[in-house]
Amino acid sequence: METGKAIYKLLKDSSDVGAICADRIYPELAQQDAALPFIVYTVTDTTPAATKNATSKLDTARVELYCVSDDYEQSMNLGIAVRGALDRQSGTLSGVQVQSIDFDTSDVQFDPDQRVYVLEQTYDVRIQRSGTAVAVATFPSNSFTVEEVDGSPSGEVNKLKVSNGALSIDGTTATITTGSASYYTLTSHFSNTDLSANLFVPFVGTSEAGTFGNEHMFVCPFNGTLKAIYLMRASGNNITTGSINLDFRRVTGSSSSSRVEEASIAAPINVLQVKNTSLSDAQVVAGNAFILNVRNTGDEVLGEVNLSLVFEVTSIA
Repeated sequence: METGKAIYKLLKDSSDVGAICADRIYPELAQQDAALPFIVYTVTDTTPAATKNATSKLDTARVELYCVSDDYEQSMNLGIAVRGALDRQSGTLSGVQVQSIDFDTSDVQFDPDQRVYVLEQTYDVRIQRSGTAVAVATFPSNSFTVEEVDGSPSGEVNKLKVSNGALSIDGTTATITTGSASYYTLTSHFSNTDLSANLFVPFVGTSEAGTFGNEHMFVCPFNGTLKAIYLMRASGNNITTGSINLDFRRVTGSSSSSRVEEASIAAPINVLQVKNTSLSDAQVVAGNAFILNVRNTGDEVLGEVNLSLVFEVTSIA
């Protein structure tokens, strides 16, 4: 069906063909009282290009075409016009993506019953299809190959479409992010009852301290980025001056750490008011331990504190 649409358009649009047979171009069978000369074409065979896990991206069709006339020279001229209209053509024709049309054979016969000359031509037509591939999960580490539709790397891929996502290419490395991002939230609750200006947030239990211990660390099970920190004070006085500084650090030893990124929440920080701050490049790596240090610059008791760390997950190691 697709091949026939493309053949008809090329013949119909050819001024050389039209000058000889007008619009007398028939698929499969000419009407019984058709005036001479005329053209009949038929698609005899369509062969798909086999793929392992998707529908065919390229079909090759065989087309037989007949130029019919009661004048020998006219049938020859019509055959020349038809070949000029079809041979080596390509492009999108009536919505059909034609990669190539190749002339193959030609033969002329005389029908003594009808007293007409019949010039037969055959063509191989390659139809490019988008194909339908199986679903490919790109999280966390699957891969796929992009190749030219005919499997011969003599040209370039002119389009790579990623549905509902983003594609970034750095040299020969491409990163594809599809769909919505995955997030993980780590929560903590603690009660600060003194004026300590420097404390570590507990992620096991509720006891903060001026120096960190095992209850203040968490081991990250994924690769990603700390995107935001949310904080709410459930008790105490309103903080009207200064700020709460949040220092996110990676543990490097039993009593040592290195800063990943620091953020700040400025006053006023009232009771039962949710505050949040964003981080720009606080990357985390699976298997590393991290801590969060809170420094209160306003010399205030923080009281009951609820705190959440929001991570964007890129992969699971």
